[in-house]
Formats: sequence, structure tokens, C-alpha cells
Amino acid sequence: MRIGEVNSDNYSLYLKLLGVKNTRSLDKLLGKSKGDIPGVTRPRTLEECNEASIRAGYAERWQFVSEGDNRWKKIVSVPDDIKQAIINKRREGILENANFTLSAKSGDEEAALIMNYVKTLPESERLSASWTLQKIAQAEGARIGKYLKSVIPNLQPGIAFDRGILTDTNYGLGDKHLDITV
Repeated sequence: MRIGEVNSDNYSLYLKLLGVKNTRSLDKLLGKSKGDIPGVTRPRTLEECNEASIRAGYAERWQFVSEGDNRWKKIVSVPDDIKQAIINKRREGILENANFTLSAKSGDEEAALIMNYVKTLPESERLSASWTLQKIAQAEGARIGKYLKSVIPNLQPGIAFDRGILTDTNYGLGDKHLDITV
């Protein structure tokens, strides 16, 4: 090695001398990572990553689908009580944040509701049920957004609004019965 030569062994030291604080992008380019353990290979393909997630307990096998397989994307029948619980959680989340967006806490609670329900179903039905409940939640969020925009025409996501607009009018439904169709 010549004096002043920068190579894969000394580049991070060289960058520190230049004042660079974060070398993660260059580490990735050179295939290095601070979390790499000598002798242990990290998963590189999608399938290897999926298997690693399953082994680590972060996911279950039924949660993974192959690219292009959309057979599970279908609306299926779900019980009214779980449907209403998802709708209520979406409403609470929008009200809780008071700025026309779903709070992270409510999003996590909504996801937990869906996960708890789908785990009661056979594995072959879980993805479709999850898809259906997500579409119901999205439809309720869109309906509330449409109502809010009709009342406050210049409303934008992230901008606070008077939460009483929703509660005083039963989320824009008035006295009507809730009927969400997706």
C-alpha cells in the first residue's frame, strides 16, 4: 500500500479525518456493516430474510406471499363486532390526533385488533380477512376525510381542526345507521 492510498480497509479512518460522521452508505456499498459478525452470514435474498424473520419470531409463514400472487386480495365476510371495532378504532385514532391523520398508537392498536382476529381463522383465510379489515378501516378514514373536507374545504392532512365537528354530528353520519361497504 502506498502512503495516502485509500482502500476498503482504511476508508472509514480516512473519512473520519475528513470530518464525515456517518459512513453507513459507504459501508453498504463495500458490503460492511457494524453489525456483521465474523463467520456469520446475513440473509441476502427475500426468501432468506423471510425465513430469518420466522425463525426470530417476528412473523409467521402465512404472512408471506410470493410476488404477483394476488389471490388473497379479496373481500370476505367478517363478523359485525370486529368490523365495528376496527371502525371505532379508526375513528378514535383520527379524533385522538386531531389533525386529520391516524395516530401511531391507534394504528398499532388497529393492527393488533386485526392480528388477534385473523389468528382465530385457518391460515388459508387469514390474508383475505386481514385485507378486508384493512379496506374497511381505509373506507372509514376516507369517509370521515370526505365529510371533514365538505365542512372545512381547505383542510389538509396534518392541520389541526375542531374535533367537535365529528362528535357533534356522529362522524358526519347524523342519525343514519353506519353501513360501510368495500
